[in-house]
Amino acid sequence: MYTHCPIIVAVSGLAILIIGIVSTWYGFPALVEWQINKNTIMENTSQAFKVWKKQPFPMLFKVYLFNVTNTDSVMAGATPILKEVGPYVYDIHIERDITEIDDDADTIKYFLIKKFHFNTKASGCRSEHEMITIINAPLMGTLLKVESIAPQMLNLVNDAYTYIYPGITDMFLRVHVSDLLFGGITLFCSAEEIKTLCSAMRFSLPSNMKRAKNNKDFIFSMFGKFNETAFGPFEMTRGITNTTRGSLISYKEDPVLDYWSGDLCNMLNGSDSGLYERMTEPVDKIYSFNPEICRSIGISFEKKITRSNFAAYKYSITEESLSHKGSDQCFCEEVGGEYECPLDGLLNLDSCIRAPILMSNPHFYLADKSLLNYTKGMHPLKTSHESFLIIEPNTATPVSGAKRVQMNVEVKQFEAFPLTRSMPEGVFPILWIEEGVDLPSDLLAHLEFSFRKIAYLDFLKWILIVAGVVLIILAFILIMKREGLMCFASKGSLQINDGKNMVTHIRAFEDISFTAPTGPPQADDPIFKIGKENNNNSNVAWPYRE
Repeated sequence: MYTHCPIIVAVSGLAILIIGIVSTWYGFPALVEWQINKNTIMENTSQAFKVWKKQPFPMLFKVYLFNVTNTDSVMAGATPILKEVGPYVYDIHIERDITEIDDDADTIKYFLIKKFHFNTKASGCRSEHEMITIINAPLMGTLLKVESIAPQMLNLVNDAYTYIYPGITDMFLRVHVSDLLFGGITLFCSAEEIKTLCSAMRFSLPSNMKRAKNNKDFIFSMFGKFNETAFGPFEMTRGITNTTRGSLISYKEDPVLDYWSGDLCNMLNGSDSGLYERMTEPVDKIYSFNPEICRSIGISFEKKITRSNFAAYKYSITEESLSHKGSDQCFCEEVGGEYECPLDGLLNLDSCIRAPILMSNPHFYLADKSLLNYTKGMHPLKTSHESFLIIEPNTATPVSGAKRVQMNVEVKQFEAFPLTRSMPEGVFPILWIEEGVDLPSDLLAHLEFSFRKIAYLDFLKWILIVAGVVLIILAFILIMKREGLMCFASKGSLQINDGKNMVTHIRAFEDISFTAPTGPPQADDPIFKIGKENNNNSNVAWPYRE
């Protein structure tokens, strides 16, 4: 048994080492990949598909309003003083109504539906029934629109506005928060005196305005259109066969948009913010298409971070995201073959929502610095006002994110409209919103546990490799010992070699006392006999006296 022991140990060690190496390069990675695909594949059986189809937790929609505190002074030409009020928090419940799955093309067609509900608890002491004073965006928007299309009709607006806004005395609205955001503010258009203007309005209603039930008046709200409205249809790739995962290939049955003045700006880039492509290394940019603003926005890779004990990538908005430079000039209005662009950091949404609303980052973060001079109360901060996404790259799971956008309107002086004659000209903030989500703790714990299991597999492979190497080394030691290739002499021992055999040590002589002989050894001397017994030919020498 001892003879074969080194071989058994060596074979066992080699087998364990091979298993460890194969597991490192193929076995465990294949197992991990299989498990990730099982959970993220866009089929009815996967958890990712179920979450994408009907999000089991709400996103938070936070609204911050800019309350104007010195309306009388502003009407006389003073700098507007704004006080940020909020957040007013709403839950967004997101569903996707699937209309078609094409296995051959590896695509899904669906409608995106968002439902908003006021979250009393998250809003704290804020109530959606509070009164707020803001710039009269629909009236100023009407003036800007009429000036761009038919300036001669400004006098008509001046004659009509007192009918549309009964009791109006300045360029500000005093409204309940709920009415401004979702419920709607009535613009009265029933009077015979303003029939011509109201008829013209019906043919070019902005998307944030709709007809009242009497089919004469109009209802204006900032986000009423988005509530329980089915956007789409979208068509995206599933990433199961030969396609990418979550990339949009059409919107409203068209592979390109038609809102902007150039092909590059009308491209559909990225996903609808609900699904992303898995990554092994961070890509430079992640694009998301936003139907509310009719375009895709890109966020750039910022850094690698650790979130809940696993690695993640952070992407955030940059100055390039809302640029009009170079090829991005097509996001500007084209007039007579020339592009008319707003200041850096602003996007004119007129071609999208048919209203001259200017979009920016909150508090004009990353925008032209001159925009901060028009009002008092703007304090841009990266931590509070940037849009960002934190994503786990292996599963492409969004861990945390926030989409932050500010709505503004340009204020201009119109000689034909007396209410504006003394107002300071500039870009007037209305409100800003944050559409954000943090992965719930139970889903975060599940994701963390999945990566802990991967760490266990990684630890196991090293145990196998180290164990295999140790057993192979042990087998070599056993072989060397068996073959006598490892010899260690004991302290205080003496070996005598006669040329044929190894002679035993003579430690026994240590306790023998005798008197040195006075002459040549005799045959009957004890020491002579011992030498003869060991080897007759041994040459044993010892001292003797003459």
